[in-house]
Amino acid sequence: MIEVGTDHLSLTWLKNIKDPTNRLARLAMKLDAYDMVIKHRPGKANSNTDTLSRYPLKSEITGVLQSSGIMIGPLDEHQEAVNLWNSCSISDDIKLAQRQDKDFGPLISFIQDDIRPADEISLRKIEGQAKVHQSQSMENYLGSAK
Repeated sequence: MIEVGTDHLSLTWLKNIKDPTNRLARLAMKLDAYDMVIKHRPGKANSNTDTLSRYPLKSEITGVLQSSGIMIGPLDEHQEAVNLWNSCSISDDIKLAQRQDKDFGPLISFIQDDIRPADEISLRKIEGQAKVHQSQSMENYLGSAK
C-alpha cells in the first residue's frame, strides 16, 4: 500500500463521500483502483514540495552541465530552443510496425484506406473490430470533452 501525502484536502474528502454525483463517483472509482491511502498535510507543512511547484530562478540552474557545453535552464530572450522530438522517428516506427502487424494491419487498412479482406469471414471480423474501435474512440472523445 502506498501512502500519498497531499495538501489537496478534497482528495481525502472524496474517498469518504456518502452520495457522490456521477462525476465525483467516476473520479472516486478511478482512485479506488489504486492501493493507496491519501493523507492530508496542510500546505504550510509541505515546505519541501515548494521546489516542485515553483518555477526555478534562473540563477539557480544556469551553471548545470556548463562544463560539457550544454546548458539546461530557462532560455534568454535571444536563445533558440532545440526540439529533439521533431527529429525523433519513433512515432513513424510505431505506425509502420502497426501496419505490418498481422492483427492490426488489416484493421488499420480497413479503417484508413477502406481496403476490405477478400473472404467473408475476415471481412465480418474486421467490421466488428472497426465498430468496437469507433465506439471506443467516440467514448474517449466524449469523455475528454466533459
